Amino acid sequence: MTSYARARAEALGIKMMGIGLLEREERLILILLILLIFIVTSMDAVVLYGLLLLALLTNVTAVERIIMAVRSLSST
Repeated sequence: MTSYARARAEALGIKMMGIGLLEREERLILILLILLIFIVTSMDAVVLYGLLLLALLTNVTAVERIIMAVRSLSST
């Protein structure tokens, strides 16, 4: 949903660069960090809580982008 919200807004002519808490690079870094911590500690809880954090922050990002797109469209 996060990538779709950005792509759809940009298709409508709205600049979305830097909008949202986690962009693609930050999401990838978070996933790699979760993986590395799991490899070092072998704790399943790391994966569970890491993915829950990723899911939460990704949804926050999608909502932020949707709100920004709606505001931009309603102001024009």
